[in-house]
Amino acid sequence: MKRYAPAYYKDFSCIADKCRHSCCVGWEIDVDKKTLGKYKKLRDGYGEMILASIDTRDTPHFSLCGDERCPHLDERGLCRIISHYGEGCLCDICREHPRFYNDTAKGREVGLGMACEEACRLILTAKDYTAVCEIGKEKGRARRPSFNALPERERIYSILLDDSLAYPERLEKIADAYGISPPDDTKCRERLASLEYMTEENRARFAGAFSAEPSTPQEIQPLLCRALAYFVFRHVTVAKSMEDLRMAVGFSLLCERLLCSLVKAENAFGLDAFCDRARILSEELEYSEENTRALMIFSIQKNRF
Repeated sequence: MKRYAPAYYKDFSCIADKCRHSCCVGWEIDVDKKTLGKYKKLRDGYGEMILASIDTRDTPHFSLCGDERCPHLDERGLCRIISHYGEGCLCDICREHPRFYNDTAKGREVGLGMACEEACRLILTAKDYTAVCEIGKEKGRARRPSFNALPERERIYSILLDDSLAYPERLEKIADAYGISPPDDTKCRERLASLEYMTEENRARFAGAFSAEPSTPQEIQPLLCRALAYFVFRHVTVAKSMEDLRMAVGFSLLCERLLCSLVKAENAFGLDAFCDRARILSEELEYSEENTRALMIFSIQKNRF
């Protein structure tokens, strides 16, 4: 089957020790069954250290150190498993992060998650940010979805790229196309405050900053446009019905307004500062299935206005 990816995908590579927000810190790292079996066959001293670091209760995972760091992250921010055995000895989640995969009507798509610092930078600086290109083939077949969301995704992109409309008008046109009303600030803040957070301070931070006010500073409109295109690529693509698609669009628009709100509230207009807010938003909302689902449902609830 054919594999596709955003045009910027080819430029991604892990920046390892140069990363300021390592995915090896603060995340519980599961060890898949196949890799666990591989670790059990390692006979040298470091292989024994790997096994000793794995908590096998429930889903096997690495036991994080007291500072929330992976036990195999060295003082330079490099992975000791790679230095000892190479990337082929990584568990699935470490080898694949920040990639995600979506089966579509035309084949399998791979994307990069914005919770990764380097992926976020690429996503928000890409010129052809809605372009999806064929990048090769792989064995097997994609599971053909019963609902094809790709035409709707292209419809959203065509509106997003319509320079004849002011940026707020594009957002309004997308919302109108799918029957999504602007969120009520108070109720949206309440919903954001009710979610689960990796970093507790982000609860008050997100809820306090949110505003659905449509005015958007000119200097951040291109960045917000790229961020919205990413949310659409990741979430609209996997919709299983038109109702699912509406929820995914609502979630994407809500994330865009929250990102805009954080940037304005925290005067984070520079590229690095903007990217950091986008990364944190993705980490807290997109990387929690519970938070994503809660906001998707909320985004189209008729009784919330």
